[in-house]
Amino acid sequence: MAVVLVVSTRFARFVAIGTRIAVIVAALVTIVPLAACGGGGDQMRVTLTDQACSYRGDKTAAAGRFTIEVENQSTFGASFALKKLAKGFRAANIAPTLAKEGAWVRSLSTAELRNVAHGKLPRHPRPDLPQIFTEPEDSVVTEIGGGASSVLSADLPAGSYVLLCRIPDLRAPSHVPLYEEQYVASQIEVTGTRSYSA
Repeated sequence: MAVVLVVSTRFARFVAIGTRIAVIVAALVTIVPLAACGGGGDQMRVTLTDQACSYRGDKTAAAGRFTIEVENQSTFGASFALKKLAKGFRAANIAPTLAKEGAWVRSLSTAELRNVAHGKLPRHPRPDLPQIFTEPEDSVVTEIGGGASSVLSADLPAGSYVLLCRIPDLRAPSHVPLYEEQYVASQIEVTGTRSYSA
């Protein structure tokens, strides 16, 4: 005996509409979190090794809150910074200034470093270098130990920023930000306006 299943046209349309809605909801669940990340959806990530500093991910971000993953694969503690560039400077042209500053730090004796920590001028004064960054409030910094990972959490206005990997001079007191090496990882363009008051 054969069983005949009769499906009404109204029921078939209901099933078709339900299927379409499910597909649309599934697509939104996937797309909305990606759009909230800013930029084109590529996670921002900077990695420091004993030899270099590298970056991958979006090079643009919407003004306001965003994060950059940081990984220190080196054997020493390091600082990761996102600093706003002063007018006329780009990531591509600040390396010589950073190199000169690093050479000056390495030239200081331990006694001179202690003097700098106490606000005294060293015997070897800092070279006359251009001001490549804007005010400190337009930057974010995180410090992590060797072999560790963390997140650089930013909340910044529009502007051109540079992402740096910085190796502190271990002879200097911990509260004195002197770096023997500073690597330029990437330039990050922050665009638009914050949707809230900072």
